[in-house]
Amino acid sequence: MTKHPPISTHPSSFNAHAAKQEVLVLGGVTHDNRGDLAMMEGLFIGLREMSSNIAPILYSWNPKHSRTVFDVECRHSPDLDISSQFSSRSSRIIAIIEMAWFVIRFALFRFVSFRVARLFTNANLLGFFVQLSRASAVIVHGSGSFNSYWWHDWVYPKTACAIAARLAGKPILMTSQGVGPFEHVLDRLVASLFFRAATYLGVRDADQSANIMRRLGAQSSRIWQSGDNALLLPKLSDAELNILLEAEGIPLTELLIGVNVRDATSYSSSFHEGQLDKLATALSEIAIRHGARLVFIPISYDSADDDRRSAENLARIIGDRAPITVVRNERSAAELRALISRMSICVGTSYHFLLFALSSNVPAIGLFRNAYYRQKQSGLFGLFGHPELCIDTSLASASELTERIGRLMVERTELSCELERANVTLAEKTAHAYAQFAHAICATN
Repeated sequence: MTKHPPISTHPSSFNAHAAKQEVLVLGGVTHDNRGDLAMMEGLFIGLREMSSNIAPILYSWNPKHSRTVFDVECRHSPDLDISSQFSSRSSRIIAIIEMAWFVIRFALFRFVSFRVARLFTNANLLGFFVQLSRASAVIVHGSGSFNSYWWHDWVYPKTACAIAARLAGKPILMTSQGVGPFEHVLDRLVASLFFRAATYLGVRDADQSANIMRRLGAQSSRIWQSGDNALLLPKLSDAELNILLEAEGIPLTELLIGVNVRDATSYSSSFHEGQLDKLATALSEIAIRHGARLVFIPISYDSADDDRRSAENLARIIGDRAPITVVRNERSAAELRALISRMSICVGTSYHFLLFALSSNVPAIGLFRNAYYRQKQSGLFGLFGHPELCIDTSLASASELTERIGRLMVERTELSCELERANVTLAEKTAHAYAQFAHAICATN
């Protein structure tokens, strides 16, 4: 991987890379959630396809790790400098004060002098200020983090950077976003500042996120159904998929039910998965009834919410009531998507697990136990015209889960045809939105 020299923070360096159109990508932590990594990699693929002259620079919470994952220049995110004085347990008032202080320091840099700004600003932020001043555009990459659960390390820092970008006269673009819920008045206020500042708001779930943006002041003309950048990753061939299935011990001829469960306690103490016994009963009964194998497919390998741990817990409850395969090897997003495409139906929690199923014409049911996943899943399934295929497992009984999953299994051929038609329509919308996204970036050159 190419190593890049550290950025100079001296004003004379502003035009050092005039041959390239530098685009700043405001990211987060590069952890082991394959969905998040796929969205970022898909964005970089799209930017490369747009123009060979575009040079993306990823501002990451962990640039050293990011350099091992992405073939782009990576630098230290300003997020941590902005949020260093507050955390998820701090007052939002303190967070807003820190946001304002960040913007004031950038204004000093931009409109007064480099020397004055340097009196109050560390080298990392000065470097970001310099890069922002010479960049063509600023992008906030896709995520499901623009909500009250991630206010402290996503919404507030990203909004501070968006305001600075507008002061610099740079377009700020958002892509592949799932927005909400916002459960605090100050979160809504800060999000409103971002939506009003942004020039392009790309959502991955159409009306659900778009309506929240509109209520918070976004102009409808700036909102686009950009789809999910994770779907830009290249697909595996049939031969590669067969090799993958064999490597994971998944029979090529069996009926397969894809399963994903996640303990999201690390997001919030109230998000514990719980009540797996009901799901175990339902899955076992359907597997026995149809002679199917349950295939547990992870999306996150992160230590905080590794899906394999949840899969092992559920598999332990099911025991020998049904044949089970747990995909334990760490696989790329493209490999996981290929595995999911081979399933007859899918049942699970992870947004990208469900997205990879639906986008591959595999009927699915979403399982949620909290507002965070309800928001993600209702938006996704609403996009495909079936919002009723999300189930609150805290309310549903084992018999209700069995009935819903069983009905999906029986109707899977018809539903698969519906999904195929929906995917054609969504691809057309996404292509149109992508053209607008490209225009917003390349028009700045």
